Order: sequence, then C-alpha cells, then structure tokens
Amino acid sequence: MTQNNPNGLVIQTPNGPIYEVPVVIHVIHTGGPIGSIYNPTDAVLTNMIAYLNQAYAATWASYPLAGAGGTNIPLRFTLAKRTPQCTPTNGIVRVNGSSVTDYVSGGVESSTTIGADEVDVKDLSRWPNDQYYNIWVVNRIDGNDGTSGAFTAGYAYFPGAPASVDGTIMLATQAQAGEITLTHEIGHAFALYHTFEDDLGGGTCPPNTSCSTTGDLVCDTDPHMRSMFNCPTGTNPCTGAPYGTTVHNFMDYSSCQDRFTSGQRTRVLNALLTSRASLISSLGGTALPATPAPVACVPTITNGGTNAGPRTIRISDATTTYMEVSSSGYSGDGNLVYIDNTCRDMVELTAGNIYNFSVQVGFQTENVKVYIDYNNDGTFQANEEALSSPGTSASQNHTMQFTVPTTATIPGLVSCVPLRMRVISDRTTAPPITACGPLGFGQAEDYLVTIRGGGPSTGAVSVALTSGSNPSCFNTPLTFTATPGSGITGATYLWYVNNISTGVTGTTFTSSTLNNNDVVNAKMYFTGPCGTDSSLSVNYTVLRQATVPAAVTIAITNGTNPGCIGQTLTFTATPQNGGTAPVYQWKVNGVNAGTNSDTFSSVLNNNDVVTVELTSNSTCASPAVATSNSITIVHGTIVADVTIAQNDGTNPSCSGKVVGFEATPVNGGTNPQYQWMINGVPVAGATSNSFSSTTLSNNDVITVELIATDPCVSNTRDTSNGITMTINPTFSPVVSVAITAGSNPGCLDSLIEFSATVTDHGANPNLAWFVNGIQVTTGLIYSSNSLMNGDVVTFSSIANDGACYTSDTVVTAPVTMQLFATPAPTVISFIGTSLVSSVANNIVWFGPSGMITGTSGQSYQPTQPGMYYAVVSNGGCFSAPSNMLMISILDIATYDLGQVQIFPNPTSGMLTLDWGSKFVTATLDVYGMTGQGIIHEKVSNESRKVMDLSRLANGTYFILIRDNEGKAGTVKVTLTK
Repeated sequence: MTQNNPNGLVIQTPNGPIYEVPVVIHVIHTGGPIGSIYNPTDAVLTNMIAYLNQAYAATWASYPLAGAGGTNIPLRFTLAKRTPQCTPTNGIVRVNGSSVTDYVSGGVESSTTIGADEVDVKDLSRWPNDQYYNIWVVNRIDGNDGTSGAFTAGYAYFPGAPASVDGTIMLATQAQAGEITLTHEIGHAFALYHTFEDDLGGGTCPPNTSCSTTGDLVCDTDPHMRSMFNCPTGTNPCTGAPYGTTVHNFMDYSSCQDRFTSGQRTRVLNALLTSRASLISSLGGTALPATPAPVACVPTITNGGTNAGPRTIRISDATTTYMEVSSSGYSGDGNLVYIDNTCRDMVELTAGNIYNFSVQVGFQTENVKVYIDYNNDGTFQANEEALSSPGTSASQNHTMQFTVPTTATIPGLVSCVPLRMRVISDRTTAPPITACGPLGFGQAEDYLVTIRGGGPSTGAVSVALTSGSNPSCFNTPLTFTATPGSGITGATYLWYVNNISTGVTGTTFTSSTLNNNDVVNAKMYFTGPCGTDSSLSVNYTVLRQATVPAAVTIAITNGTNPGCIGQTLTFTATPQNGGTAPVYQWKVNGVNAGTNSDTFSSVLNNNDVVTVELTSNSTCASPAVATSNSITIVHGTIVADVTIAQNDGTNPSCSGKVVGFEATPVNGGTNPQYQWMINGVPVAGATSNSFSSTTLSNNDVITVELIATDPCVSNTRDTSNGITMTINPTFSPVVSVAITAGSNPGCLDSLIEFSATVTDHGANPNLAWFVNGIQVTTGLIYSSNSLMNGDVVTFSSIANDGACYTSDTVVTAPVTMQLFATPAPTVISFIGTSLVSSVANNIVWFGPSGMITGTSGQSYQPTQPGMYYAVVSNGGCFSAPSNMLMISILDIATYDLGQVQIFPNPTSGMLTLDWGSKFVTATLDVYGMTGQGIIHEKVSNESRKVMDLSRLANGTYFILIRDNEGKAGTVKVTLTK
C-alpha cells in the first residue's frame, strides 16, 4: 500500500519507502533580469527539479524503466515551501552576487585561480544543511559559463562536508530539464563516486581487487576508464569483455548517461539514512499549515551550567527510518532549556503500529520522557505521557518500543493533524520529569508527529487475476480486478503496465497484448481519514509461455462437507488455460456423471469421491487434458455450539456505561435464533447475535441460548459460556473554586488567593491551576500578586485511581480577573452642612455605622454625629482612606437653594446669584476642594449678586450661602477659563 499524501515526508509503497528531500535553489545572478542567461526563470528551475525526480525514479521518457535496465532510487526532491524562519517560500532565492570580488568576471573559483571564493559566494545565501539540500546556480565556474569550450558544469560535496560549503554548485546554463549535471552532482551528494574512480585521470584502469573496497565501492558497475564525453563501444580494456551498461551510468562522463544501478541505490539510501538522516523529517518541503499546533507550556530550569539533554532522537521500524535529528544539549545549544522544532521537523506514524524510538543523551546519567498532545488541546494530560525510560549509565542510548495509539486506546486521539511531541532528558539527580517542568539540569525539545488512521482504515488496494491464468499463453486475454480494502468507498482507479499509465480507470483491466514479465498494478484514489489519498497495489508480474499445461480445481460452492445425509451439494470448477470453450466431464467414484458444465450438483453418499476432467481448447495447452483435485463426501451429525465474548466496554466496568457482547455460533445453520439472558432470565427483545446494556449490576452473569437451524445438528439448543460482570459505582465529582484572600474586582499587585474544593474524585487526584491556559501550580491553593486585568484563572482535577467517575477530568468555570490600578486617596472637608471630597467621582463614603450605601458623589450631607471618611473606587479597587472628620453639630437648618438661580455654571469667571424679586441678606463664602476658604462676601437686602472668580485657578469650588437666620446651603461651581 502507498500512502501518497502530498504532505508525507516518507511515503510507504509495496516496493519500499520513498523519501522527500527539501531543496533550496540560490540563484547568484549578476544583476540581469529574470529570464536572462545567468538568472533563469522559476519555470526553468522547477522543470529541472521535475527532471531530477524522473531521472532518479527511472521514468524520464528516453531512459530505461526500472526493471528494464533502469533503477528507481526512491528520493523525491521538492522545492522548499517554508524558510528556516517559518515563512512561506517557493524554494528559489535570488541574490545579486556583484558585490563579491571577482564574481561578475570569473564566477566561482574551483580548480583555477579565476573567480570568487566559493564560501564568500555561498555566504550570500545559505540555508541550514540539516534541513535543506542547498543548490547554488552561478554565472561561471573558473571563468567559464558553459556556452563554449571546455568547462566545469558543476560540483558537489560528499556527505559530512562542513555546513559552510555543503551542497551543489552548478552553472546557470546547465540548470534545465534534460541536463545531466544536477543528476550527477546529487549522486555525489549522496555518496556516489564516479564509476571510473581511481582511473588516474583516464590513463589507467581502476583497481579491481575487491569491488567493495576499491574503485567506486559499488559491485554492479564494471571497472573502466572514464568516457571522454562519448559513448564507447567494443571491448572494455579493464575487463576484456564488451562494454556493458556502465558507460550509460549517470556517474560516468559519457554522452549516453541514462541510468543508475541497484548497488548505487543501496549506497544512496545508506547515505540518506546515516549522514543525511536529518533531511528525512525536515518540514522544509511542506507548506505552512493554516492552523499551527496549539502552543504548550514552556519548561524552565533550576540549575544551569551543565550540558544535559537529548543528543540524537531516532524513530524507525525494521525497514525504514522516519526521523533522526540531533542537538547539543542545554549548554551546547546556547543555554536553552527549551527548543521549539515544530516548524522544522515532523514524523508521520500509523496508528496501531510499533516503532523503535531511541534517545541518545549526554555525558550524564539521564532520565528520558516523551509526551504527545494526543487531543491537540495545547495541554499535556496525564495519559499523554507516551514513553518513559530511566537512566542507568552516562551517554546512554535509551531504546524504547512505541505502540502508536488508536481511538480505542486513546479516545480523544486526533488523527491526520500535526500534534506536538515533547522529548525531555534530565539528570537522574533532578526532580521527576514533568511535561512543563521545571527541569533540574536538562532540556526539552518539541517536534511534530502526525498519526494516520487513528480511527478509520488508512486504505489499501489489492489486484487479482480474475479471468485467464498465470502463466498463460501469448496473446490470450487476461482480466485483472482491483478490490479496495475495508472501509474504503467511492474509490477510483488508474491501471499501469510497467509503470506506464494505460488510461484505463475502471475496477477491471483486460488485455491480450501483455508480454512475459510485464508488471501490472493499479493506483486507487480515495478519500481517507487524512483527506484525499491514494494507494498503489502490489505488482503483479505476468508470465507468458509458448505452451502452458491445462489445469483445473474444484470446490464445494453450495452445501457443507461434512454434512447431512440427503443434502444437495454443488461443485464448481475453476480452469487454468482452459481456452475459450473447455469441456468438463464430472465423475463420481471414477464414473462419469453430470453434464458438460463448470458446475455439478447432486445428492451423494458417504465416502463418494468427486472429480472433474477438463479438456482445454487453447492452442497452447500441452497437455490439454487435466484432472482436478478430489473431494471425499463425509456424512454424519454435528454439534451446535455458541460462545460469547465482550465486544464493547470493559470488565470491570462503571455503572451506566455501555457494555456489549457478541455471540459466535458453530453449526448454527442459516439464520439461527438467539435469546440473551441475565442471571438466567431472558431479556425481552434481545434476540440478535449481539447484546448491549447500560443497566447491568455487579455480579450479573450474561449468557445466550442458541437455537440452531442446521438440520444436521444433534442438539438444536445450546447455552453459551457465562460472563460475570464486575460493575463499580460511578461517582459524580464536584469541583469548586472560591477567592479566600483578596477580592475580584480588586487591585493590581494585590495578593489574591484561590482555594479549591474537590469531592468524589478519588483520594489523590492530579490538581492543577491554570492562568490563561498555562499551568502555574498544583494543589488546592493558588495565590499570586502578579495577576493582570483580564487574566483567566481555572482549576482542574484529573482522577488517577482507576475508579469510575462521570468525568475523569473536571475543569471549573473560568474566573476572569477584574484588576485595576490603586487610586490616590481623597481629602474630605466639611463645608456648610456637607462633607466634600477633593476627588470628584467614584467616592465611597463611610460613617459611624460603616459604609454608606446609595451615594457615590463628591459631597454627602451627614445624618448622624460621629467619625466620617471616604475612599476612591477604581472598578472595585479602593484607595487608602481619606482623613477622618468628627461631625458633632447636625442641627444647622438647610438653606432653600431653590430660591436662587446661580449662573453660568460652569463659569469662566463671573458668577451671578439671582433671587428674583426677593431681597436677601446673607454671607457668601467660596471654598476650595480641600476645604480652605478663599473668598468671603456679603449681600445686604439685595436680590442679585455678581461674584468675580476669575483670579482663581480652574477647578471645582463650593459656595456656602448662610442667611441671617443661620440657615446654610452649599452649591458646587466649576470654573473653566
């Protein structure tokens, strides 16, 4: 089966895995426009990569196919789709190299003194070589641009080269589809030598004492001297035999290069899986997702200065490496306790499969744990600890087996979505490792893992020969049928012969022109659990022969054997190379019976022997007559039997949970009947082969009675084994949170304490507090003086004792903090009959009886003697108390302010008091916000008074009017100049 997801980093096929290798092309031009000679277009470079892939897959139109001289090397090169900084890209970077000395005139210096230093050129643009394979397209090498004369088309470095130079340099004139340069240089990049290695410049035959230790180190390439850009024929002087296919090898210098060999394939894959293994899990060639993996907690460290932490992380199975990444530990990585690699590396695993998971640690004895956020919620839950390995020695390579969960083992598992995987290594002397730390000395690294097929089938297709035989005669028609795997619907197909599309898209493919050793397979397209997907069948190799013996087999297709006396049995013959009109002669005990048909029906006796003789009319059948296998008839009685097994839920189970059972009959006959029972009492309506319930009690015994319909059974009724259920009570946990110190709303920087209460959730559940979704502490109490306005506080309790609960995880309703800055205190004064605050708004007044409700204004008229003070409220955050005033005189009569008009208010300076037609005598006193007297004036038998406040500063003032009867009243005036 192939998982041909376009985002797959390792594609599994029946012929082995295909590995994706991200590449980035750095075009070092000289200022010319795109499309000019040294600045090829994106289309030209994209076609070059497409050609590279076809050359390695042995599918380029003029090259021999795999199996017909060519060799498929399973690397799929793809232009980068994301940068090292995690931004989108098309994988082509263009840089003007004119600033590098000697580059414009000479390009890159290789084997002469002409041109710029290659490191200076590569410094213009270079991406990490453990995530991408770098290709530099340059104007010239050693001064020649490849348009005339002899020139170097390109060169590459073998695996293990320093990152400053690793990659391929090639001429812009050679960067196009059909040019061998990149195919040849990528071979070097993956450890292939020239096929003529050690020929001393073409003057002598390479050594050939041992193909595995001399020459190109490949045993299926002949030793030879380099081809001088021609295609040599005749006798190879190094072997004394005719030149073979080695001169056609991409790693020669011939003019007829078109193939690799199987030995070279092995060497390339070995280089990938060892020195270039970090490319296997690189996400460089994968587009950025619309939604990244949720952010998780960031661990901290308590003891720096050591170099604990992971060094090499490897995930593999018996045949394939899926991830191999390296780092340098805490101090080696620049004192980093946490590295987020979720933008650079991902591994894709299949649910239910078992993988080898190894973590090489540093020079200390270190424990290792691996966590996977299976439900993709950004929090590592208790059941998301995937692996744990204790440290036993320094520099230990922790090797573990990882069984990838399914939805059955992890009910909340999210499939087909990149999930955060955290690998942590810490010294054994540190506290126990937790997903969020703090760590003692070590390091945590995050990667992505995608789990395919966590629920439905991942898809498979099989191909069978349904008409014709194999081997078969030349020119006889053969029909193949594709069958999808379980759970696949709506599939479409495309049929291939020798990896070439036939254009046939149905479920069957018929051909009479197939040749000997032709390979037939089908590609199925379907919608799988991870979206649009495809699957490739196993290859079916056609065998054609000049003569093929006829053959025939028979089987019972209706009735049973052994069976009852008197039943009718039907036999069906399956011919091989029977021709278009085979002749059948059925026989019972060697005596002819039945008719010329591929089926035979009869009521037979005990020990009768049935065969058929086939005579083929195929022109290539030799011999043409064949006798089938024999079937001996056995009569006798049989025993009906039924067993049951639990197929849903668990045992022990929790009250109220669904538990299901299924019956398996033996010799039940057609449409047998069932009656399920609990403690021997029939359950009404439970008469199918399965039964489920949510109301079972502890120690209930489940059985089923089978009523068989097979006429051969000696017992028509049979009672199954019993299953005794253990049903535990289910508790309903209650979790609540209260603020036990401080307040909400409240003040910033104030200490706020939360206390949680947990009931009916086990003796010691996992308790955790979260602020904005990030865990901050454990236990029943959380206090902080650093909460901010808008912070959301939640508390969770996770049961861990295996008991039954309505929910194993309970999270409280979020508490949204309303915290505000502490306001400055106010100053109060007693002016006339009122208490007045120096702060205008949000005043809370306090008197002898405590807080005074119903008033929040700037002034308050006291109603009883005693001490008074005020505080300023900012959204529930209160200032320090104001000064306190003792009020002892409350019998001052109130002046009726309704008899006077005071205008304008606010005023810019001149304020008029108008009593209309009434003449009054009174004193007018102006007070500031803090109670100080500022202006004192009188009116004597007057009805109008104009006061000049213009000399005062802008602000709020109070005018106290006191008449000659001692009545007093206060008016607030705002001065705005």
